[in-house]
Amino acid sequence: MTSPLVSEPQLDVNVIGDFDSSTGLAEAARRQVEAMVHSRIGVQVVPVDLDAPKAQNRRSPLVHALPRGRSADIDIHYENTNVFSALPDNVVHPPGRPRSYTIASWYWELPELPWDFIPSVLKVDEIWVAAEYVQHIFLRVVNKPVTIIPAVITGEPSTDFDRRHFGLPERSTIYFFNFDASSSYARKNPAGLIKAFETAFAEHERGTAATLVVKTMRLHWFPELERFLRREMKRINGILMVDDLTHTEMTSLINCIDVYVSLHRCEGFGMGMAEAMRLGKPLIATAFSANVDFCTADNCLQVGYDLVPINDDDHKYHPVMTGLYRAGQFWADPDTDQAARWMRHLFERPQQRARLGAAARKTIVENFNMQVAGQKMRDRLTQIYVERGKLPAA
Repeated sequence: MTSPLVSEPQLDVNVIGDFDSSTGLAEAARRQVEAMVHSRIGVQVVPVDLDAPKAQNRRSPLVHALPRGRSADIDIHYENTNVFSALPDNVVHPPGRPRSYTIASWYWELPELPWDFIPSVLKVDEIWVAAEYVQHIFLRVVNKPVTIIPAVITGEPSTDFDRRHFGLPERSTIYFFNFDASSSYARKNPAGLIKAFETAFAEHERGTAATLVVKTMRLHWFPELERFLRREMKRINGILMVDDLTHTEMTSLINCIDVYVSLHRCEGFGMGMAEAMRLGKPLIATAFSANVDFCTADNCLQVGYDLVPINDDDHKYHPVMTGLYRAGQFWADPDTDQAARWMRHLFERPQQRARLGAAARKTIVENFNMQVAGQKMRDRLTQIYVERGKLPAA
């Protein structure tokens, strides 16, 4: 009997991106590349410095050790849509080599694609996305393949990092949210979360019976936002964490909490939510955008919303975002009163927390792992190579 490893065709790809960046997009890219390697796809790396923040503690040893080069017939780009449009043509299609089949792995959060993203779309042959929501956005404007590749959710907590290590109260019910301050405060909407927590719990309960913990990074880049968040978190007796943690530390921190709450306005996937769910944490989340692929009525508590137009005042703490999430586009305004009721509901029902957490974990463990993502990529890459005449059809 022939071994499956022998019968599988050799697949090779070039991956292009800033794989040393500390952004969430870079973390998603590293995990996807690792899934390729685990699925026996040959990977060559083409590093691109996108002038994004770097962090040695986020570097993937596996990705870092891969060979540098660009000899494969398929390129996969890990620069997001707005960045990809600024890449020189000689980076996208280098002169002096045959034209590669070009795939872009992209995330987008708003219901419509800005018109000035179209030049990026025209440069590629295919788009990979992590959710049906994003797939539908691109399919409205392109006539080319838009393939869903599941995000890879990994990480195990360490017993070295418990509540005491992080300075968290031992007996309080902890509600938690984390975000990168550079990825749009208005979109992540911690102000809505603070409002909901304040509604859910009386003054004497805040910081004692129930505690809101918000973990962020790069907050020092935005002094006005930092002053606002510190003031608001102090007012509700919450805890604001700003340290840059390793992946293991971050996983361990989430493992210490009781309920993850995301009152986002829109998401291109929702990595924080998925990571909490994988650890068996119950989730309260806005029922809008890409996270609805994995946040269902069976495994989380969904928060309703109204679609509202963006205005420039939404970006008062981060003015550069006016060029990305533009006035007149729409995103969700989550119902903070409903979120508060859900927060109170779970506070009073620990058995419900356990049930939801178990359902959440099952969803992520079964559908968002290295094997599932790797096989999906291998199947699609095989199909592309067959269509290009590079592999014999099965």
